[in-house]
Amino acid sequence: GDADILLDESFAATHCFTVAEDADHPGQVGLAFRPARDRDGIVDVRGTLWIRREVPALETLEFRFTGLEPAFENARAGGTLVFRTMPNGLVYIERWTMRLPEVEATNSFSPDMPSALSRIGSAMGRDRRELKVAGIRDVGGEVTAAAWPDGSHAESALGAVTGRVVAPGTGQPLDRVQVLLAGTADTVRTDSAGRFALLGVLPGRYTLQAVDATLEPYVDAQTVSRAVDVARDTVRGVTFQLSSRTDYFARLCPDDSLLANTAVLLGRVTDARGAAIPLLEVRATWLQNFQARAGGGPITVTRAIRSLSPDRDGRFQLCVPRDRQLTFGAWRESMRLAPDTTLTIVDAD
Repeated sequence: GDADILLDESFAATHCFTVAEDADHPGQVGLAFRPARDRDGIVDVRGTLWIRREVPALETLEFRFTGLEPAFENARAGGTLVFRTMPNGLVYIERWTMRLPEVEATNSFSPDMPSALSRIGSAMGRDRRELKVAGIRDVGGEVTAAAWPDGSHAESALGAVTGRVVAPGTGQPLDRVQVLLAGTADTVRTDSAGRFALLGVLPGRYTLQAVDATLEPYVDAQTVSRAVDVARDTVRGVTFQLSSRTDYFARLCPDDSLLANTAVLLGRVTDARGAAIPLLEVRATWLQNFQARAGGGPITVTRAIRSLSPDRDGRFQLCVPRDRQLTFGAWRESMRLAPDTTLTIVDAD
């Protein structure tokens, strides 16, 4: 293991060891180590192995890399290992983190510098490129559960994120909304009360997202995001607000105000390969009024027509009446592309 490396003869021969104590590690004593001398071209480590005093046990190993470019060392490239000692005496690494600077190279000589001077600089062993830190990447992991043949087992204390997804203003709960931690496999859907719970979450900062994709692939999913910090042994509560589907339809049909007899027809028109058709027009017609004069006479029939152009993915949304026969068709430059389709929208039982 990593602690065994400190006891290796070759490591002991090339490093100096001292006893360390500080206020950040109460009740612990440290075995600090550093390279005994600079070794050109060799990347090494320095750090401290912290050990519990009262009942001796490994606690942490904190280290930094040495022998790197100054940009790396100034950015404190290194890591931390956290140990856990089981009742059966077995010690394992419970979690670990690594701090990895991301650097980029820049020319330290001016492009206008004469090439002869540049060659002199190289001959003197001066690197013509210098590095600067472009960012810091923190990586790591944790053993959340482990078991051994003797029946011993261990579980880490994790966090949780719970909450609700509701409509703004009314507080109407939204069901079937996907809630997820971006970049992880943790995802759930809200229940009929708009509630969700993500359990067993590793401590850290996450981007929590609520995604209502109920109407895909006919409309874009609604997505809201929020940064959340999850702590060990705690439950973080979050409330998201998303437009209700009724509000969404109301915005699609502002003139109809979603009356009792108004429906929204969602669809997509593509060619045989599944690609959208350019310059397309979608039309829906229906019988708006039918009047007959008593005792005979002229009959008045009024037809309503609604048309629009689908978006670049071939999707469309049409506001149409319920319980009336609709004739639906696709046109391009006054040419019908396919036979009309007749349908009637009714409420499902």
